Amino acid sequence: MPGKRVVQLGYGMQGKASLVDLLAAPGIEEIVVTDCYPGFEKDVAALGDPRVKAVRVDASKKEDLAAVMMGADVVIELLPGLFALPVAQTAAELGVNLVSAMYLANPGEQDPTRREANLRELARIDAVMKEKGRTILEEFGMDPGI
Repeated sequence: MPGKRVVQLGYGMQGKASLVDLLAAPGIEEIVVTDCYPGFEKDVAALGDPRVKAVRVDASKKEDLAAVMMGADVVIELLPGLFALPVAQTAAELGVNLVSAMYLANPGEQDPTRREANLRELARIDAVMKEKGRTILEEFGMDPGI
């Protein structure tokens, strides 16, 4: 049975720690790590593990995210908060499991109209993921930690 393909979006502080854990986990055949800062590919290559591949991605470009997420067994999202919901939407469209470090519902949103719209979108994403037999786990960032 082939190993799992994991896509990790983000190689900041949490991303570096997450990658250490992924490298130690059994059953992972391929880890695709994405980020946008210059030189991160060299940092990832310096790890010397053939299972790890660095791909430069601009997270604001949905089609670029979708291309790297497609076919993953699980996507680990460790990007800034503004990308959490778009990544979840893309995961639902593609039918890939997602673990996100962020809140998908903004707990600080005070506008009732925006809160309600966000909750409707989360319900839609939930229904799509259930229909596809996939899972989203959110709020797994530094508190409590992935």
